[in-house]
Amino acid sequence: MIKQTSLDFLSKLKKNNSKDWFEQNRYFYDHYKTDILELTENLLTGLSKFDQSISQANLDPKKCLTRVNRDLRFSKDKTPYKNYVLIVFNKNGFHGNTAKNLFL
Repeated sequence: MIKQTSLDFLSKLKKNNSKDWFEQNRYFYDHYKTDILELTENLLTGLSKFDQSISQANLDPKKCLTRVNRDLRFSKDKTPYKNYVLIVFNKNGFHGNTAKNLFL
């Protein structure tokens, strides 16, 4: 289960999406990151019980998460951070076509 503090962090990040604010609130980001990693581990464990492709893929929970930094090269929106989390469960990594995605 995602903690309310993690949802609050994402909400505040959406309103204050700047490098200065992020650095001042890195403590909250670290807790958010730990919380999302724990959620990902729990989801992998649960999914592995009924989806053999997930259980056989030996997925690393850290590699199932997208980064918080945005790719700004071709974007009109220059905010530096994502205010959402994307979790991808895929035996072929992010670029395969058999992904099971969770978008929060």
